Amino acid sequence: MKVYRFNYLENGNILLEKVVIDMNNYNIEDKENGDKLLIKNKNINIYYIDELKNYNFKKSELISCSVNGENNLKLKYRSILDYIYNLINDGEIIIQNTKINIKPIEKTDEGFTYYEHLGISIQCVGISRCLHEILYQCIENNIHIKLKIKTIDDKIIKININNLINPLVQIWR
Repeated sequence: MKVYRFNYLENGNILLEKVVIDMNNYNIEDKENGDKLLIKNKNINIYYIDELKNYNFKKSELISCSVNGENNLKLKYRSILDYIYNLINDGEIIIQNTKINIKPIEKTDEGFTYYEHLGISIQCVGISRCLHEILYQCIENNIHIKLKIKTIDDKIIKININNLINPLVQIWR
């Protein structure tokens, strides 16, 4: 979107100066008269797991994700969860710390997917539960994760789990 700031010059001319706006930080609201209002997105930092319930993550968009400093991840909740499980690389530990339905057998019906290398079957879950599982597994397995999520109502949620100093652990237990 092209945006210009105008300045009245002494000679009566108007100078239009191009303005660069990072549209990831704003929403556009169309006004009845044809004007457009740019509304600054709210950036929200999450410090405790129970704060997640205050936000709707359905149809949210992962903007960025870093796991133990690795940034080249597919920005899908399930892909990130799979990546976390592969980092843990131990089906027993995953089951021990899970908050979702995982079976220590090969099961491929009722929404389950079998992970042969881990020896577990994981049932598909919605975005909110998947996000909780990602965070919980990171907390319990000392995995550093940074997430930036844009909700359907255009809030930007930032989550940073660094297990050296992590208040989230107390909330989950």
